[in-house]
Amino acid sequence: MIRAAALLLAFAAGGAAAQVTPLPKNLKIVPPIDDVPGSVRAFSGVWVGKWGEQQDTTLAVERIDGNKVTFVYSWGPGIRMSQNGGFQRVVGFIDDKGALRGTLRGNGAELIYRWTGEHRLWAEHTREGRTHRAVMRRP
Repeated sequence: MIRAAALLLAFAAGGAAAQVTPLPKNLKIVPPIDDVPGSVRAFSGVWVGKWGEQQDTTLAVERIDGNKVTFVYSWGPGIRMSQNGGFQRVVGFIDDKGALRGTLRGNGAELIYRWTGEHRLWAEHTREGRTHRAVMRRP
């Protein structure tokens, strides 16, 4: 079990950039069961990146149950000071091509995360016809 406070300390101690996106206090990473395929299992845990090399983002995959995935999508303050950071817990799914997909409540943004096989995820955030991209890495 990993809690948000432990994650923050791990980010700082690990030499990675300090975590600047908020995470829920009850964040809990549950390891996938043994029969989950390795390509899906690889999503489990915490990933960090920047949308367009500007806005911090975090993906925390909490639970994988078959093709159903519960994750926290978190974002840091925007480049405009009026944009605050936040997070949202999402119930998504693994599609037929092995990508993790989810839709944000409220604004309907579509999130897609693809495993690159190189210890990275390729991420896309699409809303109102605009797509932002990020490369996600383990902290």
